Amino acid sequence: MVVAVQKELSRGHYLLGKGEVFELRPLTVGELVSFYTNKFRTFEPFDEESLKLVGLLSRGVFRRFMRYVKLCVLDMKDRGGVDVRVDDVRRVIGPKVISRDLDLELSGFLRGSEKRIAVEALSTLMSEGEMNQKELATELGSTQSSLTRLLQKLEMRGYVARERGERKELRVSIKN
Repeated sequence: MVVAVQKELSRGHYLLGKGEVFELRPLTVGELVSFYTNKFRTFEPFDEESLKLVGLLSRGVFRRFMRYVKLCVLDMKDRGGVDVRVDDVRRVIGPKVISRDLDLELSGFLRGSEKRIAVEALSTLMSEGEMNQKELATELGSTQSSLTRLLQKLEMRGYVARERGERKELRVSIKN
């Protein structure tokens, strides 16, 4: 018998101590895009960049990727069949959608205001791309030291990557 349980929902469940647990890794953006193009033999109605953005925003979760594709296609139909571009993806899969999806994921290791700031930080990075850590703290209305602690937690769990920029400042980006 095989039982599949979303990791965030399985905390402390008695069945997990009774068998083997295999954790599936998230898919890469390339794997998600490859699936889409193999299935439909094209990027359409997306262009390559907009489909990659859908993959990035889905954080490697296949079910989420397909839901985001569906949301974008439904929006495209509402707009009269115009192709889906990067700006459309950012509008359709905005902070509200991302926040709802990340909320459950982050509940395993963040609480209260820390979780809210993490969702805001990840949403900002997903829509804006790589940012200077100091600029991100200003954007979020957070102190640099509290944001540093939060980003360390997010980095340890594979949500973000941080590296030194040309002027020795810390640059933060979503980890692919």
